[in-house]
Amino acid sequence: MKFTIHALTILGTALAFAACSDDSGDGAVADDDFVGGGGSGPTLSLADYDKSCSSEADCAAVFEGPVCGCACPNHAINVSELDRYNARQQELSQSCGRPTVACSCAGGSTVCAGGTCDLTF
Repeated sequence: MKFTIHALTILGTALAFAACSDDSGDGAVADDDFVGGGGSGPTLSLADYDKSCSSEADCAAVFEGPVCGCACPNHAINVSELDRYNARQQELSQSCGRPTVACSCAGGSTVCAGGTCDLTF
């Protein structure tokens, strides 16, 4: 019984890590890992969010993609949009049959490049 529970725990952990990494095998999260895949349910799109910036402090890391899965940050928006973003993410997550998957996410850094917020890994 203990072996079965331990094996299931390891399998669940492995699946969570697989959902949050890219296909290259290096464990890094690519910019497009979660847009249109990696999860299910409604998709959170950043198309109408402000991504402009004057400095790195203007940017916040966020997730774009299907909300019913691993939600590792993979893009950046202007910090002034965070309240609207968080409300929308919570609204969309209501349709998930289970909570958002907790996973180990690659550490990214927000940058302001050419007046646009971005996330680098």
